[in-house]
Amino acid sequence: MQEDVTGEVAIGRYIVRTYLDTEHDGGSWEILADGCRVLAGEGWRFGIGRMWEEPVDEHPERLIGRDINGDGVPEVVLYEWTGGAHCCFVARVVSLGQKCRVLAEIHGRHGVPQFEDRDGDGIMEVCVYDWTFEYWPGCFADCPAPQVVLCWRDGRYVADAALTATAAPPLSQVRAEAERIRLEGWVGDNPPPLLFRTALDLMYGGHEELGWQFIGWAWRADVTPDPDRLSELSELLARSPHWRELQRQRRAAACRPVSIP
Repeated sequence: MQEDVTGEVAIGRYIVRTYLDTEHDGGSWEILADGCRVLAGEGWRFGIGRMWEEPVDEHPERLIGRDINGDGVPEVVLYEWTGGAHCCFVARVVSLGQKCRVLAEIHGRHGVPQFEDRDGDGIMEVCVYDWTFEYWPGCFADCPAPQVVLCWRDGRYVADAALTATAAPPLSQVRAEAERIRLEGWVGDNPPPLLFRTALDLMYGGHEELGWQFIGWAWRADVTPDPDRLSELSELLARSPHWRELQRQRRAAACRPVSIP
């Protein structure tokens, strides 16, 4: 087996390496502690702190050897691309403390998980897209994929309702966009992809009722609403773990008593 080193980083007593198997066209990674292998994996292509062959940005150390999740221990992010046409992308968060271990595997599927400090507290959140709706209601290129922000909580990354929330757009703006889609976006009796994409963006942003209203406003008056398609949308929402977690947090926030000073 002929393996070429494609990346190597030293972090304290640890050495992180990625390899390319030129004979079998695969890839692998390993982490050494004091010269002994403690973790390893195989797949297609791997990158340390960035995607395979992605240019090094101005802050390459951002995901290498710093405390990413606020647990007081340095981590490193190992990215993997499985080699598909548009899938799949995985980010492994590896703890480099007294014990080296994989804390989380974040499956971005058709999108690369992006680590960002969204609330300015020095702890990285992860931005992903919810691909529960892939190939719905038609081809992949037209499917909606609302963005979700994940935070580290109780030892895992979960959807964060507060950080996923977006400011409510003016109602007049939403009505105007729905009217534009209703008048211009339809092809025959088929609603355009933008209709459901916009509705789901509103829902995931914390405006569920407005999202459902948008569908009604953008639906052509001469086309009978398709109950099967709307039922499919409800079923897909119920199937999404991200949506269920967002809903759980929002219900809990709505029931929280308000303290009076």
